Amino acid sequence: VAFLLFSRVYDLRVRALLGGTAVFAASALLATRYLWFASGRARDAALYGATVGLPLALFSWALNYWSLSAMQGGLLLLVVFYVLVGLIQSSLDGRFSRQVVLEYAIVLLAGLLIVVLGLGTLLSSLQN
Repeated sequence: VAFLLFSRVYDLRVRALLGGTAVFAASALLATRYLWFASGRARDAALYGATVGLPLALFSWALNYWSLSAMQGGLLLLVVFYVLVGLIQSSLDGRFSRQVVLEYAIVLLAGLLIVVLGLGTLLSSLQN
């Protein structure tokens, strides 16, 4: 769901204020829903959701200056969303450690490499 929303918003190429707001709303709501179970309280989950949404909104604003396809932009936003939510979840579960940070750093670098090396373009051509 997050990938479809991020790809669609990125594909629209609207002004940063509108696109960033849409990415913030989508990612904050999805993260809040997901982290609600880990935190146990709606208020805490909403704060964690906003903590995920704000960096993603800022990242989507920066992505508008790159020449990427909707698939590549959506993939980058999804990877960042996954990493942020995963780090927060591991903190809530009490298993936050260097090893967890290293694991998510590797996932983030792998996602960036996939997009940079053009595998995102391959996925995009498969969609068409």
